[in-house]
Amino acid sequence: MKIVVKTTFEDWHKWVDAPEEVYYLKFPHRHLFYVQISCEVKHDDRELEFFMVKKYLDHIIKSDIKRMEITKSCEQMANRIKNILQIKYKRPFEVAIYEDNENGVVV
Repeated sequence: MKIVVKTTFEDWHKWVDAPEEVYYLKFPHRHLFYVQISCEVKHDDRELEFFMVKKYLDHIIKSDIKRMEITKSCEQMANRIKNILQIKYKRPFEVAIYEDNENGVVV
């Protein structure tokens, strides 16, 4: 059994090494990032409370992710969130981040 928590946040980033075909990604551009995290739980009586996990996820985004360099990628953001969650909750997490709810990464 797994719990799933979702949130969104607005932010800017750029990819300085973008190929010419998508040269516009070399410049700062805005996305609405959609984040979904999940982890296994041991029982069906809310071992991890959704609202508390979401509150902590939103805290990570506000205090850590939004302060990363503008060159941050979805992959880098997802790995950072995953590492922080795994330290706090002492279990593996899966983290997905999508740009504008279209394309993204799962780590």
